[in-house]
Amino acid sequence: PIFDQANDETKMSFNWGYNPANYNALEGGYSTDPYNGYARVKEFKDFVKAYHDAGMNIIMDVVYNHMNGAAGSAFDVLMPGYYFRYNTDGTLSNGSGCGNETASEMYMMQKFMIDSTCFLAKEYKLGGFRFDLMGLHDLETMEKIAAALKAIDPNIVVYGEPWQGGTSTLADSQTAKQDNMAKYKGYGAFNDKMRDALIKGGLNSASAKGWVTSTSNPQSSDLDAIKAGIKGSVKVSSGEVSDPDKVVNYVTCHDNYTLYDRIKAAGITDAATIKKMAMLANSVVFTSNGTTFMLAGEEFLRTKGGNSNSYNASYKVNELDYSLKVKNLDMMENYKKLLALKQTCSGLALGTGPNNNVVADTSKGNVISYSVTDSTSGRTYMIYHCNGANSGSLPSVDLSGYTLYLDTINGSKALSSSTKLESFETLIAYK
Repeated sequence: PIFDQANDETKMSFNWGYNPANYNALEGGYSTDPYNGYARVKEFKDFVKAYHDAGMNIIMDVVYNHMNGAAGSAFDVLMPGYYFRYNTDGTLSNGSGCGNETASEMYMMQKFMIDSTCFLAKEYKLGGFRFDLMGLHDLETMEKIAAALKAIDPNIVVYGEPWQGGTSTLADSQTAKQDNMAKYKGYGAFNDKMRDALIKGGLNSASAKGWVTSTSNPQSSDLDAIKAGIKGSVKVSSGEVSDPDKVVNYVTCHDNYTLYDRIKAAGITDAATIKKMAMLANSVVFTSNGTTFMLAGEEFLRTKGGNSNSYNASYKVNELDYSLKVKNLDMMENYKKLLALKQTCSGLALGTGPNNNVVADTSKGNVISYSVTDSTSGRTYMIYHCNGANSGSLPSVDLSGYTLYLDTINGSKALSSSTKLESFETLIAYK
């Protein structure tokens, strides 16, 4: 988040920005001179332009769901008792877990959110918005925000967290929570079902193991969630939402552990195995339909020293240590190939990917395979993901006539009519 936060701008400590003070002003602590409003604006515009010149968009993390404090906030001063949600006893509703929650269903709060995002998009040429605790906002507001932003830029990205940080007074049927994904129009959300199936992230216990991190036969529910995610779908309580335009697949973000730390916390101690598991987890994500999301630094095994909630930790804990890139250059090369495939293969584009051809070995659950076709090149890619269960019984597959694109275990594997699959391997070949 780059909006103005409730902190000392002259003595900035590391901060995730989840203490909103003023949404339409920029945080001065990131500028060279917090006393100079012009410097804030110019420097941020220069920052965005530099990324645009390099072919990249900037997505802003927005936290409209709560403020640093309700009492004395601009909203509270403007109209006491209007902009926040309250319990029947008059106390503040706390669906954010931060002491208060804003009321997007109120007309002027809805209007403010629409006006604010449109102002930020136009003034700073932002490429998208990621909504913190989007499950606290109502469906109507999110739909109107997405429509207004896409009128500015049809390619703008809108997505968020489809959950809450506590219990809200807003009726579940009105919220932009995951169970209501079928009602989303013009925006999407994180697919934590796939994440949890792969690595048991989020609120799972540290010792829990998913399809990637376990060497036991996987749960059928995990296989189903992974297969759905690969197709760009999400399993919800009412069934399955099959719309890749709404699905953001991932295994790690700024919350919780990094991928390396998550695997290590699950009790895996062998460094080589941790590396293979980490590579496998994101290989599944990158070869899935829908939008692919990753945490910066995962391509070289980023670590926060085991810290699972680093919002108030030091810059040292949260930094990107590029010496790890040197140590894990082979991973970097694998990620580059996965990125290239995701960006160029039409079969992995929104709405056009593997629909019903995702197959899991249901007897042992240690192989997930499927094919995707690139209509531009005419290539058909065969994709195999193997975990560590029943390692002695991994099958051989017929890849005669295929050309190797990526093997995360053995980069120069020879392909034949009986190509042997290996544990923790992603193998991609085309013809």
